[in-house]
Amino acid sequence: MSLFKKHTLFGLLLCLVIGVTSISLGYISPIDTVTMSILIGVLIGNLTSIPQTWMPGVEWSEKQLLGIAIALYGLTLKGSMLIELGFESLAFVISTIVITLLMSRLIGRAFTMDNKLSLSIGIGTAICGSAAIVATKDIMKVDDAQAGIGIAVINLIGTIGIFALPILGTQLFEFNTIDNGFMIGNTLQAVGQVVAAGFSIDNATGQIATVVKMGRVMMLTPLIILLIRIFKSPNSDTESKLQIPGFVLGFICCSVLATMELLPEDLTLLLTQIGEVCLIISMGAIGLKISIGQIRDYGLSALGVGTLLFFVQLAVSVGFIVSI
Repeated sequence: MSLFKKHTLFGLLLCLVIGVTSISLGYISPIDTVTMSILIGVLIGNLTSIPQTWMPGVEWSEKQLLGIAIALYGLTLKGSMLIELGFESLAFVISTIVITLLMSRLIGRAFTMDNKLSLSIGIGTAICGSAAIVATKDIMKVDDAQAGIGIAVINLIGTIGIFALPILGTQLFEFNTIDNGFMIGNTLQAVGQVVAAGFSIDNATGQIATVVKMGRVMMLTPLIILLIRIFKSPNSDTESKLQIPGFVLGFICCSVLATMELLPEDLTLLLTQIGEVCLIISMGAIGLKISIGQIRDYGLSALGVGTLLFFVQLAVSVGFIVSI
């Protein structure tokens, strides 16, 4: 596909406008920019008729920009964070991820939800929200509509959690700084949510929460490799070489660069911001493909599954804290 075809550029431009609008509205809206981009895409896609000739540009915005966003996300990770997290805390983090993923299938069945969609919501809850869902959706063959709805639900629940968890930790549970940091870092879905909630208590809590959260994010790569094995086509050669997506290799390379501190801090910050913009634009492309009918089919059940998984993860985190 050539990006320089007129109609392809129109599709790309449409997604770019949605992304810029979402970022602008983010300054005045309580809704995060990722969810905002999906919602604007849904509105445009359902209220207007987008020419089919524009769709290659929309597809490019979703696939290519998404890959860039996930790869650059690796710049936020440093291997030293695992050492800082400590073996016991890391074991708790991994245990929480496993429990959340297992429960996602059970809760999904209770809601008669498609297994892949419930697992996708579980992955977003367990690892790192939007980034985890979009990084694994093609591997599991989750369609764009399901992924978009899952992202919107998780971001909505996480936004509420930004305000709820600090109150629970300080007022109800009366946790100390370390415990509050672990609870927030091990429960909230997105990195931004963890940072916002943790630092709303104090700097020490925010730093602990961020380190715990990064421990969860680092589990994304081994999870992707495991999913590739699980969802491998039965018709493929079982002895064939494991095909790791390019964005995963980019994610690993960027993480290595961050760990070795090979890039100037200003350049790292710029590339990270570029990755965030690419993610927002790609979410607009996903939103354009979601129909109101699909929201009706998946929306309420996705909200139910996402909410219960959030409480499962919170309960497990609190349980670990009071047990030690």
